[in-house]
Amino acid sequence: MDASPRSRDLHPVLCCLTSGALILAFAGCSRDSHTLPMVPPYTDDAEGVITASWNNIGEERAFSGGARLKEPEVRFRYRLDARNDSDEKLFARLAEMQLVDRQGLALASDPARIECTLNSGETPGVLVGELWVPKSNAEAVHGFHVSRFAVPLGTRGVERYREWLLQGRPSQTAQVDAEIAQLAAAPPCAAR
Repeated sequence: MDASPRSRDLHPVLCCLTSGALILAFAGCSRDSHTLPMVPPYTDDAEGVITASWNNIGEERAFSGGARLKEPEVRFRYRLDARNDSDEKLFARLAEMQLVDRQGLALASDPARIECTLNSGETPGVLVGELWVPKSNAEAVHGFHVSRFAVPLGTRGVERYREWLLQGRPSQTAQVDAEIAQLAAAPPCAAR
């Protein structure tokens, strides 16, 4: 039985759509597992990048907080570097550093948090620390995740952020202005 003329006409179209979807899927997965963008909440444009490095220092423990662990853990050290790509100061908040596996699932986390302002260019060691990873997962560490928040502190960046905040809180102008002033007063980020 021959295929209908309509199904024969759709075959090349479906092949092209499928090929295009595969190309987009692979292109979308090409992000480096050691970098994350810093994007203000009111736009999709990155203002900078967080880069992570980590290493297993080989130290093991079987106890934590006076209790035996379910399995031994190994100590990892990490360092987060920041790069501000804009010409303006950039407020940055980084918190909850996590080492993750290939699926993005957290293997270990550190609750450390930093709020500071970045000048243009590179700032090494904005956040550093240590994590304990279950020994069975030590080889599964593939990438990182960190909660991040960024706001450019130049005139235009502050205006856009203020407008964005006031959309959700139109009657709270004084509180919004106080929050922005607090961000601008954050200390400079420094290497640790």
